[in-house]
Amino acid sequence: EECDGEVEILPMADSSIHVNPALCLLAKEKGILGSVRDGGDDVIVHTLVSLYVTTIAVENKSSKKQHVQVDCSRSDSCYCSRDSAVHIIEVGPNTMKIAYHLVFKDPTTK
Repeated sequence: EECDGEVEILPMADSSIHVNPALCLLAKEKGILGSVRDGGDDVIVHTLVSLYVTTIAVENKSSKKQHVQVDCSRSDSCYCSRDSAVHIIEVGPNTMKIAYHLVFKDPTTK
């Protein structure tokens, strides 16, 4: 019998202390490098694209915390892991943080 499934993206609060550092490392090692407008060399965006999910991580190489606005509003063919497609994240000094997970609504078209 054939049926249509649904995907719901939920936050993973309990396991995020283990999962997020691993995803950050993976994005850093295998992702596409990008820069932040007006961020200089201190803020780097790592975009990890897989078959169904895109993960966006922000790395802060400075000794001061940074506030970075991440805008995924043009990704209208994706579900966002946050309530809003535009989000400001605070990234601590010399750390990295997951900004978004984007899941394709239709994985056959990108």
